[in-house]
Amino acid sequence: MVCAICPTATSNTNINNKLTFLCLFISLITFQKKKK
Repeated sequence: MVCAICPTATSNTNINNKLTFLCLFISLITFQKKKK
């Protein structure tokens, strides 16, 4: 599960957490689409 928009380390933790959540959400949708 690799996401290009997810930074491994960011100075702003709040933004980093939001990007990580967004990345997981996109990955979940992609996984569901591949599953069908």
